[in-house]
Amino acid sequence: MTTGSRTDLKLIEITLEEAIRLGSRPHNAPLVRDQKEHNRFQAEMKKAYDQLLNVLSEYGEEGDYYGLSDFAIRPDLADRPSVKSPPAYPSRQFIVTVLTERFYRSHFLHAAHRFLTESAPKYRIEITKDFHPSWHVTLYLTLDLARVHCSEASELARLRGQLLRL
Repeated sequence: MTTGSRTDLKLIEITLEEAIRLGSRPHNAPLVRDQKEHNRFQAEMKKAYDQLLNVLSEYGEEGDYYGLSDFAIRPDLADRPSVKSPPAYPSRQFIVTVLTERFYRSHFLHAAHRFLTESAPKYRIEITKDFHPSWHVTLYLTLDLARVHCSEASELARLRGQLLRL
């Protein structure tokens, strides 16, 4: 539901089992019947990857290096001089793994939602964290829906407040 330039986001708390089940299903999978459709989808994913990387990079450094990187995006479709990235799975979804608490506490959720609103309304972003082992969070964010599982009640309350302000 859109009101002016703002999207009303619905928030649903889910169980860990629901989060696992949701993560195992493709989101808005394209119909790929031939090489031309495959190439078109790969180009779409690459463009969306670049846009998501651009908005999230306002808040931290992307990469796989603990201690250096703040977040990682999968599938990794980054251009590299010596290695060609494998094709993306036919699902309009990115997985963002947050590696630092600094990035997690930033306004990266606003940037992720802005990406969905302005660039990729058909996509879903799965967000997990990998910096504090005593609690976990899994968030599935689409243009108008946030499904969240969080094992820490106080963090769930903080996250709920942040999501409802998107």
